[in-house]
Amino acid sequence: MLYCCGAAVVVSPECRTIGQFLLETMTRRFVLTGAAIAILVTLTNVILAGANDYVFEPVKTEIKSSNVATIAVRLLHKPSGRAVTDAVIVQMRIVMAHDGGAEMDTAFVPLVSPKPGVYAFMAPLTMAGSWFLSIAAKVPSEPEPVVGKIIFRVTP
Repeated sequence: MLYCCGAAVVVSPECRTIGQFLLETMTRRFVLTGAAIAILVTLTNVILAGANDYVFEPVKTEIKSSNVATIAVRLLHKPSGRAVTDAVIVQMRIVMAHDGGAEMDTAFVPLVSPKPGVYAFMAPLTMAGSWFLSIAAKVPSEPEPVVGKIIFRVTP
């Protein structure tokens, strides 16, 4: 016998079975809905991470002035810390900014990678000072290119 609002209520065995069935059904729906939400959140994080999961780093921050200076950068996958070996450089620009003056571009030539995940270039860096490298690469698993800006110093 059950009590509801102070009154005794007799529940038949059939009602108990129906009540248990409803409780089990609602519990299953709740668990399945929670699992579906968790899967959607995980997939959304993976999809939205994209190009932000990668970073370009200079192999050296100081480069000696030369007509044939070598600039080398490393592309890393931030979550794993591993070098990306199969990226394709799609855009690059090397610029020297003068205080109060115009920017100065320089030409570059791609070189054979000295190590997996390192992308190297040769450029005539004859003027000492701060230089900026803008670089973009296409990583096969990402829909957007990975973009980076690196500052390095050319010394005499």
